[in-house]
Amino acid sequence: MLTATRFACDTVVPLFVKDTFDWNSTAAGLVFVCIMIPGFASPLVGALADRYGAKWPAVAGFAVSVPLLVCLRFVTQNTLNHKILLCALLALLGVTLLALANTPIMAALTYAIDDKEARRPGVWGEKGVYGVAYGLWTTSYALGGTIGSLMAGYLNAGPGWGTLTWSLAVWCAAGVVVSFGLGPAPSKRSSDPGPTTIEAMSDDSRIAAPEQLA
Repeated sequence: MLTATRFACDTVVPLFVKDTFDWNSTAAGLVFVCIMIPGFASPLVGALADRYGAKWPAVAGFAVSVPLLVCLRFVTQNTLNHKILLCALLALLGVTLLALANTPIMAALTYAIDDKEARRPGVWGEKGVYGVAYGLWTTSYALGGTIGSLMAGYLNAGPGWGTLTWSLAVWCAAGVVVSFGLGPAPSKRSSDPGPTTIEAMSDDSRIAAPEQLA
């Protein structure tokens, strides 16, 4: 859902601003700055995910994206107000999709692997499965980007911009449902559990022994 929506915007927004606002390729490229700048907040979202888990940031990101994508259909005229509206909506989508939704989902891969390892030590073998996990993530990313690009091009050329925007909103609504399945961040476990009670007592005895002999 996430990559399909993102690549759909990458595919259609340049064409839309060219046809609606008569912008050239430079202006069409600069409009994506509105989406990318909010991505610098991703470390903050990642810190929240590390503390509270990936589910709620991802749910919030997808849920807030739904009305924002629907509101894109109101950008229809070559006026200053409509240009400002488009840039504002894209900036907010940068917050919800790029930061709130994307970052926790990527972190959830590590959380799932670490949680499974904590429950069943050695289940992934000596070398682990981080490479495989991120390889599968890249595969799903490519699949979503392919579907999103083809769908966006077809809908924009056929039914039009309005139909495309609510279709993307449906994708994000589905993302809300899927995000509820994300688990919490694994609890931090110390690799050195420290001395046992018996060991601690033995150490105390060894320390106290010279004093007792004196």
